[in-house]
Amino acid sequence: MKIWWLDYHPDYDNLEFNNNEDFEAFESLLFGIPLIEKWIPPKMKYIAKGRSSDFLYQKDGVLFVTEKVKALFETTMLTELFEFLPVITTDGEYYILNVLNVLNVLDCVDQDRSKEDRLSSGRLIGYQEIEFIVDAVKNHDIFRIENKESNTILKEIYVSEKIRNVITNSELKGYQLVDIWDSDITQSEIEIKLNVMGELINASLHKTFNFDKALKILKTNNINVYSGRSAIKLNEDGDLMIGLLQLDGNYIWITAYSIPPTFLYAEWGIKDKIKAQSFLSRLKEVITFS
Repeated sequence: MKIWWLDYHPDYDNLEFNNNEDFEAFESLLFGIPLIEKWIPPKMKYIAKGRSSDFLYQKDGVLFVTEKVKALFETTMLTELFEFLPVITTDGEYYILNVLNVLNVLDCVDQDRSKEDRLSSGRLIGYQEIEFIVDAVKNHDIFRIENKESNTILKEIYVSEKIRNVITNSELKGYQLVDIWDSDITQSEIEIKLNVMGELINASLHKTFNFDKALKILKTNNINVYSGRSAIKLNEDGDLMIGLLQLDGNYIWITAYSIPPTFLYAEWGIKDKIKAQSFLSRLKEVITFS
């Protein structure tokens, strides 16, 4: 049995709140319980990046998605597991968006075999490595995890392999599906495999640098830099993205709101040679031509 983490892809078209009032009203809501009776649709701004998407944003454990996602989910899963709530966009009614509010919240984590992720205050915010209780997650196509310590719900949305296949076999765009758990392999075995993959990546690097130089090369040449199981790139807006290596060899990409301290002391590298600039190109960097 496999469980997948479903998220939006930040490199595709996405959304942002149109004003602070709607953002604050959204922040005040408790998701994971039915909200349709008191729902006031927030106003959102559509951010075009040149790659159309059906999964446009993730906030507080809900996904902002298109009508295509709504239609697909409602025909493949029990509708009592979730609700779709309307969203208003500033770009008109032609692009119908909905908030996917997952109502199926489970107490399903094997705490003894999972590696917790906590703040310095001790508050549980997630899991660095997660083991599910098989009997607790089987026959559940979509769910979120209950955090009993703080009487809250963790933000990640998980789907079964059945729903993963439904999504990947559809024409939906702009999502990330992360192979987060396999009942046939332990987290320690996954860590060993990922570490070996990271070592192979390091061995394949053409040239290596410290973090500061790697960041400069990244921004100057717009090429990805790698260090073991991690990668960094720029998106189309010039924002830093952190890539986390997965067992299939792909990366899940997240926006780098801050740099992990371990990155600062790691050795980074590039996989290909940097193309040499011509003398004229270098000259243009320091001289303005009319």
